[in-house]
Amino acid sequence: MQSHLPTCPIMHYLDDFLTGGTAGTSHCSDNLNGCLNTLEQLGVPTAHDKTVGPTTKLTFLGLEIDTIAMQIRIPESKIKEATREIQDILSTGNIKVTKRALQSLIGKLNFMCRAIPMARAFSRRLTDLLSKGKQPFHHIRITSWVKEDLQMWLTFRTSYKGISVFQDQLWVDSDFLQLFSDAAGAASFGAYMQGKWFNGAWPPQWVTDGTTRDLTLP
Repeated sequence: MQSHLPTCPIMHYLDDFLTGGTAGTSHCSDNLNGCLNTLEQLGVPTAHDKTVGPTTKLTFLGLEIDTIAMQIRIPESKIKEATREIQDILSTGNIKVTKRALQSLIGKLNFMCRAIPMARAFSRRLTDLLSKGKQPFHHIRITSWVKEDLQMWLTFRTSYKGISVFQDQLWVDSDFLQLFSDAAGAASFGAYMQGKWFNGAWPPQWVTDGTTRDLTLP
């Protein structure tokens, strides 16, 4: 299919295809027609009722992609479902949860991480726990560290509206940017960039409630 498209960018996820093109050109429509023609030639059935485009806003794999606002949006219903399951685990007071319940929550959090990949740091311990149970009905002990990760998801939920901006595909290192930062535990922080710098102390409340114990957040 790629060899027949006018422009190359194409994403294939199971039986879903997504292509993109330059604004103000016929790239997107040409790509769409190229895909449909190729599938027809190969005898692959197409769900025309699910075919969308060309457009600047569509839903792909459950996420809304907006190329005008340069945003990826997570449906509010998905966020509420994950929040409810986290609260269920934390509010029961139990130290164990079934493997099935844990798998359900991890699936929802992984879905959200498609739009916010940096959040995977707070799901890693949950995934590691799956090895503790062999059957879906087996109970798995929830550690204090996992509870803190879940609490971080809830804290994040209060300010996050389910909207993320497109991430730049070109990554450069700190030496190129001349950007460096560091923090001293519960004391202070500082950063330097291209001759300019700043420093300061953490808010006292952050120190009191233990936020600065995990510098992943600051």
